[in-house]
Amino acid sequence: MEIKTQTQNFGENFYQNLVKQIRATDAYGSYVKYSDDELAGLKYLKNAGHDTASLKNDQTALNIKMYLQAVCVTLEKLTSQITGLMSESGCDGSVQALIYSGDLIILNKTFGGINGFQYSSVEKLKDSGGKLVEKLVGTMKTKAEKYEAFVASL
Repeated sequence: MEIKTQTQNFGENFYQNLVKQIRATDAYGSYVKYSDDELAGLKYLKNAGHDTASLKNDQTALNIKMYLQAVCVTLEKLTSQITGLMSESGCDGSVQALIYSGDLIILNKTFGGINGFQYSSVEKLKDSGGKLVEKLVGTMKTKAEKYEAFVASL
């Protein structure tokens, strides 16, 4: 598996895909007036003008799913491998997520509720997503190499 360029800004790529995911849920055009940073702030930043404790569990689960879908889209763009997300929402706002690419499961993790997805700044949001993408790209490379070696040994 090959990454398209040697120098990647995983955080910035992730962030642009996250904003696209948020804008895709805007059926009525109410997000048009917001800049990218303001829009991400509404969903993921602490004290962004709304009471995070009052967010419903369904909205929390949707925010986590958008975050993970942005990770998947970023992985697809970087690796040219089809990547998918399967997720299940819990009643407490947590999300059990499975990210896969072909035969490879590259992430199987439970993401907690609202506290796990509230950041103090946009930079920390970018950094968090970028680190996850970078980790998963490494996992994809490692597992793909092991899988190819196994198949070759048959």
